Amino acid sequence: ETYNLDRSAPLWVIYTVGLAESVKQAVDQTASECGFKEVEWVLAHGVITTHGGPAAIGIAGFSKA
Repeated sequence: ETYNLDRSAPLWVIYTVGLAESVKQAVDQTASECGFKEVEWVLAHGVITTHGGPAAIGIAGFSKA
């Protein structure tokens, strides 16, 4: 609500190796409950994995104009 996210646009979830399948399912379910129509999963590599470590997660959405 704070960032006025466009729920018709994909919600991007960036993750690193080691993220449990149960966490992915919980994110999908929560995003759906919050009105997002699509979740786009992106596996992070290199620098992000090095700094984030195993099982890190980040979320990015698009705000409405």
